[in-house]
Amino acid sequence: MRTQSRSVLFLSALALAACGGSSTPTGSNNNNGNNTNVHGTMTATVNGSAFSASYISRATVSGNIISIVGEQVLGTTNITSITFAVGNISVGTFSLANTDAHGGNAILTLGTNVYSSAASGGSGSVIFTAYDSTHIAGTFSFVGVASTGNATVTNGQFDLTF
Repeated sequence: MRTQSRSVLFLSALALAACGGSSTPTGSNNNNGNNTNVHGTMTATVNGSAFSASYISRATVSGNIISIVGEQVLGTTNITSITFAVGNISVGTFSLANTDAHGGNAILTLGTNVYSSAASGGSGSVIFTAYDSTHIAGTFSFVGVASTGNATVTNGQFDLTF
């Protein structure tokens, strides 16, 4: 039952991240000249390469669940996405390996490959350094697992408004 609850928590958070946010995006244009949906910054190192959310970076809160998403779009086909969700948050450190009551999980999408920190062999954590009704900031790192192998995300940082 606990695993099922965590799965529902995470899937709900992903759905909110995909459609939530302000109807008036802020930020700059992406590489294709289209308006972005950027509400702050998200950067990381993905498998040794720099990642900077250039198209979407936002946090969405629903009840006691926060979901954070960042998407880097280079050209029209090179898309990298980092999404994570945690329940019952406050300032502090939380597992992204779905090992505690907070049900945290991180997803890295590299093209068509999807890596999860909650899969067997995955690990990770997020440290929320600031959190209030309009702002969240912190750091993160995780190892995501997929049938194609593992992916590593290090040096993750975010500073977002709701």
